[in-house]
Parts: sequence; structure tokens; C-alpha cells
Amino acid sequence: MQEMGCNAWRTAHNPPTPSLLDATDRLGMLVWDENHRNQVDPEFRWISEDLDSLVLRDRNHPSIIMWPICNEVLCENFNGNNSRILRDRIKELDPLGQRPVTAAMNGGYDSEEFIESLDVMGINYHHGQYDSFHAKKPKKALIGSETSSDVSDRRVYANDPTDRKYVSAYDVNYPGWGETAENSWCSVETRDFIAGSFIWTGFDYKGEPTPYGWPNVNSHFGIVDIAGFVKDNFHYYRSVWGDKPMVHIFLHWNWE
Repeated sequence: MQEMGCNAWRTAHNPPTPSLLDATDRLGMLVWDENHRNQVDPEFRWISEDLDSLVLRDRNHPSIIMWPICNEVLCENFNGNNSRILRDRIKELDPLGQRPVTAAMNGGYDSEEFIESLDVMGINYHHGQYDSFHAKKPKKALIGSETSSDVSDRRVYANDPTDRKYVSAYDVNYPGWGETAENSWCSVETRDFIAGSFIWTGFDYKGEPTPYGWPNVNSHFGIVDIAGFVKDNFHYYRSVWGDKPMVHIFLHWNWE
């Protein structure tokens, strides 16, 4: 990831293994250390058993820069009362860290109580919301908490939806909620009020097979495939995030 120019890691959608945080501390990677759900039960069991254990375990890792309280549907209809309780609990457990509290939202942009409980507003995918949200709340810090979802396969340059279920690596395929790697990054890079973005995903993984279903069992979202080899999008990101001139050449787009 660092070879590509990446400088931050979002631990979606659960607390990470401690060995990952040890590595990010050592390598200088920034971390969004993710709580699972914006939920508070009547006895506050969720706080003590989930959020408390996350913050108490991880608060001394210098690589952690943000505490998110939830992601998308797990934001529980963007419940502002719950989010305030979780935010205050984080501040209580990590009083010296001064880390901002955030959330990864794919809706609820009119949920005033929820949004006001956050130090940093995270928007998943909906780059069309960047300008309107900033115009409405120009002093609220903003980050692209999940972007792109471009799908591709390594060294494959034609879609094969029936036999091998491969996806072309030309950065032209993405699901309805997503966007190409290039368009997603340009939406962030051209707006200085957005801190940055977390790409979905760094690596392919088993589950959520997209765009194909069974018998395909793995995602195609990754910049790196499930075997650890980089795809062509890796070189796109290296060209825009890196500090050295580079050229990456692959097959012509019309096969001639």
C-alpha cells in the first residue's frame, strides 16, 4: 500500500488485529479504527462490550487518527442520541488522544443531530453530496470515508461474465453505487475541503461477489488481488499519489 502512495488504512468494518496496528505504528500509516455499530441498549451493554474494549485496547497506538462509530446501515437510521452517547464515551476513554469522532455515512445527510455529534463527516460513495454538504456546513471537516468500488481483475482486458467470471482491468466497471477509480479520486483531489478518501478496497476478499454471483465467491474490488499481486489500478494510484514520475503500459483498448 505504501509503495502505491497510500498513507492511511480504514479497518472496515470491525476492530483490527493488534498486529496490524503494530505494523501501522512502525511504518507510519494513519488508521481509522472502526467501531461496528451506532447502538446503545438499555443497559449500555454495547458500550462496555464493544466500544469500550476497542478504545481501551487501541488508544495507545499513535497511528490511530480517528474513532468512527458506525458504517452505513449500522448507523441505525443515524440515531443522534446514540451517536452522542458513543462520542462522549470515546472522549471519556481517550481523554488525551484528542482524536476526532467520525462515521461512514451513505445517507442521512439531513440527520442534524447525528451529524452535529461528529467531529468529521464521512461520506460513502455519494460524491455528488460533497459540494452541497460543504455549502450547508462549511466548517464541518469532511472525508470520503468509502469511495470507488471499481471492479477489475489482474491482467484481464475483457469481461467474461459466463465462463471464468473475470472483469476487465481497464477501470470502466463499477456497481451502481460506485464509480471508476479515476473519477472517484478526481472528485476528492479537486476539492480542498475534503481531507482524503478511503478506497474500497485495498485487497480482494472472499464474500460479496461483485459483479458476478455464484459460483464466483470473491469480490473484484481490490487494488491488489487475493493472491497479493497488484492490478493495473495500482499503477493509476501510484501515478497520482506517488512522488516520482512513472509510466505503466498495458494492452491497447481496441485490441489492434
